[in-house]
Amino acid sequence: MNLSRLDWMIVIFLFLLLNLVGYICNRYSKGVAGFLVAGRSVGRFLGVGSEAMSGLAAVTILALWQVFYQSGLAGSWWYLMKFPLAILLALSGWGIYRFRQTRAMTIPQYLEMRYSKNFRIFAGLLTYLAGILNMGIFPIIGANFFVYFCGLPSAIHVMGYSVPTVFVVMVLLQGAAVAICFMGGQVTLIVTDFIQGVFVSIMFIAIVFVIYSMFSWEQVVQAYTSVPNSEGLLHPFKNPGKTNFTITFFLIDAFWLLYNVISWSPSTMQIGSAKDAHEAKMMKVMGQIRQIALLGLGLFPSFWLLFNFVR
Repeated sequence: MNLSRLDWMIVIFLFLLLNLVGYICNRYSKGVAGFLVAGRSVGRFLGVGSEAMSGLAAVTILALWQVFYQSGLAGSWWYLMKFPLAILLALSGWGIYRFRQTRAMTIPQYLEMRYSKNFRIFAGLLTYLAGILNMGIFPIIGANFFVYFCGLPSAIHVMGYSVPTVFVVMVLLQGAAVAICFMGGQVTLIVTDFIQGVFVSIMFIAIVFVIYSMFSWEQVVQAYTSVPNSEGLLHPFKNPGKTNFTITFFLIDAFWLLYNVISWSPSTMQIGSAKDAHEAKMMKVMGQIRQIALLGLGLFPSFWLLFNFVR
């Protein structure tokens, strides 16, 4: 699709706004603690708003679309089953209180305190290698999405050379992200993620209203039940082998809830940035309630795929 002038104005405005906010926030980042954990001064509301965007990217939405396009409402049913576990896990303060008691600001610092400097170096090398593999996949997928979605040309000609547009978009997006991080560290990330979280939530609501105005529920039901393996898409215990995303996939996703509380760096930085352990726990509780609300109101990207069957 080709974007209109208004679309480009929105994109450019947000891009410039986030970079401007990042530059302004630089003055509030004082010392190492300010750069790494925002001076341990983040409240629950600012934290839950920013956490909503810390794990959301174009590749995340594309992956969710892939999951729920193949598994349908049955997949959404299994996905919802993890929320009671997530709420109990958050209320228990799993990993949060123990980590804050160590006074560590990062996972590498904690590993050195708990084990040794050599183990910290070893873990750092593993993380580096994993990051190289990760950065070889995620940025290029996100860049390809924007190129095709915005209808950009496949290549840009500069001084007689043909440069792939995907490469240019990827460098631009990654460069802006790195620049924002260096401007003010965690202070900048918290504030810019919060602004993005508010904007994205508003856009989710707007998209749902537009979708409901375009299609009736009867059209969705008729189209959804007419596709192959419709029973498996609607019933979690019917024809489970017809999709790659069975109950095993969602059980792994439930295990990930326990595993990533402290092991995933963005989550750990959020916990370390909170005013205290209680505020960190409340961020997690409110974050899970927010996700349940999004699913219940149809504001989650996976829900939009229901209307993809109406062609």
